[in-house]
Amino acid sequence: MKLRTFLHSDQNSPTTLSEIQRAHDWIASEEFFGIFAYATQSGASSFSIAMAPAFWAGTQSRWLFGLDYGRTQPQALRIISGKPNAEVRVYDGAWIVEQNGFLPRRDFHAKSSILANRTNGRFGMIVGSGNFSSNGLRKSIEAGATLRTDVQAEYESKIRNIETMATDLWRKRRLWPIFLMFTRNAGRQTLRQ
Repeated sequence: MKLRTFLHSDQNSPTTLSEIQRAHDWIASEEFFGIFAYATQSGASSFSIAMAPAFWAGTQSRWLFGLDYGRTQPQALRIISGKPNAEVRVYDGAWIVEQNGFLPRRDFHAKSSILANRTNGRFGMIVGSGNFSSNGLRKSIEAGATLRTDVQAEYESKIRNIETMATDLWRKRRLWPIFLMFTRNAGRQTLRQ
């Protein structure tokens, strides 16, 4: 297993986004699972531009975002959910939109990307501090680590357990699939299915 740590401290340092690109290129990802505490329009646009149309056409992607405290921007969800082969869900969205200030039952604060090509047996995971915003992906001082492997036993012991737990979050009833619209209702922003 290859492990690479990174700290984006200047313009020449690796970033969360450059590590996702690097892992995707090596793995030739057929599957991508992005798990982020929040998403912004700038993050969705930065990711889309950097990854190019080939990513969207050739990679099945699942996205799990938080909506805690109203930090996720509706435009980001629209951009990602409008891409080919992409499915977006919000963790505990139905609960959160009913709470003043979008207060969560439990903070959703994960920041991870899991990449897989089961055909060629290559897998990877990027974990770090960067949210799915342009700053978090490319500009802010962020730290993280990239794991890559083409050894099935290493995938099973180091990455598969996180992928399984994330998939369990994805499947729970508390998830709210995103075919959603943000609307104004009584002066507060809410989600409606």
